[in-house]
Amino acid sequence: MTSRPSTLQDLLARFRSSIVADLHTSLPGEIVRYDSSTQKADVRPLVKERYTDESGSTQARDLPVIPAVPVKFPGGGGYRMTFPMDPGDAGLIVFCEASLDKWLVSGGTVDPADDRRHDLTDAVFIPGLRDFGHPLQSAPTDRATFGKDDGLQIHVDGSKIRIGTTTAIQLEKHPNGETLKTILDTLIAWANTHTHPTPAGASSAPTVPPFPLDPFPTSGLLSQSVEVKK
Repeated sequence: MTSRPSTLQDLLARFRSSIVADLHTSLPGEIVRYDSSTQKADVRPLVKERYTDESGSTQARDLPVIPAVPVKFPGGGGYRMTFPMDPGDAGLIVFCEASLDKWLVSGGTVDPADDRRHDLTDAVFIPGLRDFGHPLQSAPTDRATFGKDDGLQIHVDGSKIRIGTTTAIQLEKHPNGETLKTILDTLIAWANTHTHPTPAGASSAPTVPPFPLDPFPTSGLLSQSVEVKK
């Protein structure tokens, strides 16, 4: 059985596919190895590449692990946010439109000295992308949060900062009705009035004013989350 001759449209479609196959934009990936001193990671793409074999059948193959990929942490104005990166941590791999080799060495504005585009080797890893099967345990819409998904977290909204878990609560008040801020202010004032011991033979005895509040009430001060209001 003879095959149908290729039309111009078929040839153009194949040509377009061959060009697009070598252009990479972004893919989910995961950390294989991480160097915290340089913030570089070996990253494995998590979506396979589809291709047509010699028989005309469509196949899928793994893309290679990409070595020495810079990991992008949030930051600006001299401030930054960092967190540990472990093997298996997922994120988004972005493939830049030009070679990063010279820029990664010196920064600033550079001539890439290479014409490659959207190449696998010019990847940047942005941690945090998650599939729908593994969403965050909690993602509040009324405040910003930072911390371990299943552990200690800091919650910030327009008027207060709270420390706790995914359900951070206000610190339980002292039995005398004092909040943590009041207790700490009182402790500071007490420390500022502390009188050091008088040398031997001096006429006056050392005086240390008693702390007016119990710093460790039985109501569970240390077991509760902390809320600091503006």
